[in-house]
Amino acid sequence: MTSPTIREQLMSGTLAYLSSSAARDTSVRALAAASGRSTMCVYSKFGSRDALLSAVFDQAAQQCLSAIEFDDGTSTVAGRYIEWASSHPGLYQILFEHDLTSLGVDASHRTALIHTVLAVFARRSDDDAKQLWSATHGAIVLDRLTESS
Repeated sequence: MTSPTIREQLMSGTLAYLSSSAARDTSVRALAAASGRSTMCVYSKFGSRDALLSAVFDQAAQQCLSAIEFDDGTSTVAGRYIEWASSHPGLYQILFEHDLTSLGVDASHRTALIHTVLAVFARRSDDDAKQLWSATHGAIVLDRLTESS
């Protein structure tokens, strides 16, 4: 088995860091340290902090979509969405709550994710997809608010 590339280390380290810290400090220094790499690695492999965070946003979105699209026959798409959000609170926050402008991530990334999640809900449920996702999303936000109180 080959060792992960520096790019892969930066991606996985940043994903893990954002999962646990809920994106409080997204400086190049913090992201590089979480990945066990130098700040120069971020610049040489991605060009900028914003490009790294955009790539991480896209990877987190793919993880979320993979989790909710996987039909194990025992859970609903809403249940899988709630489970993923509960297991990955930092990534959930980045995908759906965080101000993307401050991360340097173009809003079109979130718009595309929203349309894709709605399509998954529509394919997997007889209910109105937007209404079901809104209720599910609201339940997650309320749960997160009560946990932080």
